[in-house]
Amino acid sequence: MIYSRLCCCFDNSPAQKDRRLGNIKDVTEIEEVRSPGGTFGIIDRVTEKFNISRCGPENEVHTKIIDVPSPFKTNVQIDDELEPSRYLHLAFEDIHDSHYIGINQITFKDAKGNEIPYENIEVDGQQVDHDEVKPAFPPNGWWAVVGGDHSLLFDFGEKMHVKEIYIWCANSASTPKILKVTDSTRSNVNDGAKYDSAFFFQLAGETEQDPNEIEFVGDADKMSCEEVIESLNANNPENCFKSFLSYDGKSHFVFYEKGKRISAYNYYFGVEPSLAIDLINSVEPHDEEIEDVALRALSLEELRGIRAIIVSNCVKKDWKSSKDGHKLRPEDVNLYDLNQTLILPLTQKRNCSFRELFTSGESKPTYYVSHWWGESVLDFIRCCEYHADSHGLSPDDTKYWVCTLLLLLLFMT
Repeated sequence: MIYSRLCCCFDNSPAQKDRRLGNIKDVTEIEEVRSPGGTFGIIDRVTEKFNISRCGPENEVHTKIIDVPSPFKTNVQIDDELEPSRYLHLAFEDIHDSHYIGINQITFKDAKGNEIPYENIEVDGQQVDHDEVKPAFPPNGWWAVVGGDHSLLFDFGEKMHVKEIYIWCANSASTPKILKVTDSTRSNVNDGAKYDSAFFFQLAGETEQDPNEIEFVGDADKMSCEEVIESLNANNPENCFKSFLSYDGKSHFVFYEKGKRISAYNYYFGVEPSLAIDLINSVEPHDEEIEDVALRALSLEELRGIRAIIVSNCVKKDWKSSKDGHKLRPEDVNLYDLNQTLILPLTQKRNCSFRELFTSGESKPTYYVSHWWGESVLDFIRCCEYHADSHGLSPDDTKYWVCTLLLLLLFMT
């Protein structure tokens, strides 16, 4: 079993039953969906439409920030936020309970778990000359150095895809608190303001729009792009990115902290967005049923397809909150909203579960997911992705049993 934010706990009061249905009293009143392009209609390839690359401009570098517990002895995934690079820059900050940091081992691994040879070419910004400046790694026993703020630069000789870093700090007191890993020769986290109008991508609206020429929806009134950037630098979002709707409701932009583009990209699209869109666009109407509810599991790739639907259609088709009717951004869509806007309109005519709209047939679950209807669907799917990736699971072979998408008939009746 895996948990996404909160465990699901159902209140069967009339008010909660109405809320589960998105405040729809009679599902027969829902207009039948007839969409061109297949069961789910034509889903936009948003990354292609707006020319959004995962790594961004050629000179854009990315940094992953890791809170390090003590003691520390584990593999840390980095390719979820960093790109392949010849160099990796590691910066350590603060110490748990000592006057020096001590690290026993650092090992770099590729996607197959093989160790990657390296050369430690800089220590604290000084070039290693093997005389006055000696390499910290490979260590002769362990690397111990006074003070909490230090950095190391590693050279792999050519561009490498580093999936994980294995780090071992045996001494609890001298374990660093923060590790910043950058896919370049220098960390960029503290280089000036964290947010800038150059660090964005567009999810909806007319193509090639300049955010500097758009008025955005603010907390109280309209905001210029400059005011958006000022607000983000003053109050940095926890996930290091935030999206804004244009004031006319037609356009949608994501602004991300310098070095955090890949985190934002993965949240909205995943690692390979074309696969999810191909899957969704290939689903055609059919009459096959899955009578055994236990065999209605969804693959991770099918869950990613649901994310693609949300990102493609939410702003473009003016999705509204099932609670108060306000306009939604993709990350605002919870399961109440998805139920009202997508699930019920597609399933009420066939009187089936949402899972049965897919053509993949019976599917035995690998994991049962306990979740909360009020959480963001994008957060929920990202949680499943982290779970699968951390366990080395295939997105096609890993099947999740999700009650919202598999047991809809119970709530419809």
